[in-house]
Amino acid sequence: MAPTTAQIIGIDLGGTNVRVGLVEDGKVIKHASAKVPVSKSDPEPVLKCIIDTVQKIISDSVVGIGIGLPGVMDKKEGIIRAITNIPSFTNIPIKQIVSDYFNVPVFIDNDVNCFVLGEKFFGAGKNFRNVVGLSLGTGMGTGIITGNTLLEDANGGSGEFGEVPYLDDNIEAYCSGEFFTRALGKTGDEAYELAKAGDQQTLKIFTEFGTHLGKAIHIILLAFDPEIIIIGGSAANSSKYFHEAMMTELNKFVFQNSVKKLKIVYAQEKYSPILGASKLYDI
Repeated sequence: MAPTTAQIIGIDLGGTNVRVGLVEDGKVIKHASAKVPVSKSDPEPVLKCIIDTVQKIISDSVVGIGIGLPGVMDKKEGIIRAITNIPSFTNIPIKQIVSDYFNVPVFIDNDVNCFVLGEKFFGAGKNFRNVVGLSLGTGMGTGIITGNTLLEDANGGSGEFGEVPYLDDNIEAYCSGEFFTRALGKTGDEAYELAKAGDQQTLKIFTEFGTHLGKAIHIILLAFDPEIIIIGGSAANSSKYFHEAMMTELNKFVFQNSVKKLKIVYAQEKYSPILGASKLYDI
């Protein structure tokens, strides 16, 4: 009997949905998703949701599982310390739980780190050594690759540019969906639909958003001076409404040579977080 090709499961866990992919040779060949149950104190419904979703696509050829999670964690021990949108996930040894259930090694990391890994190895970042992944959705997250390697830090807190104090709040309040809630009382997706319909007030708000984002990228350039910034998350869909304002602000950056060399692109690979999670197996 011919040997089978090794396969890896990539898991992208969010506060609303869990998305799972069966990855072979850098491609998602099967996928499944589910709504994450609301559970304020009991983690079991969420753990069951993850395991049940994996079971829909797992095969006998799976050699490992990678999980991207939006929270504070001990990556080495595989323990989730806290996830804001899943309050029951406090001090959960998810690595051991999932590994014991499926009897394969499990690796965990921040969800935006998984996004940038997916883009670096399978998407727009393939030809670059120094890559920043910027995820703009409900919040703002950043993943950093320097010299082809995911940035290693002490406590998993690097790249949290959204927490940098800015104006009356922090950068995330002005460079994520939160900004549209504050300015319009709408979600980012709702604002996008209004912009498409030509609503002038919303178009003005998107211009302001682009200006704030340009200022945030100033900080990223000063900290890491990457070759490419890949913008993902739901905000990437509305880039046509903020890109020009963002670039206008970037043209004020102190080191213009960095701006001239910098590529800013919008993520096209919809499975980047899943592919990046699978990459945790062999980095």
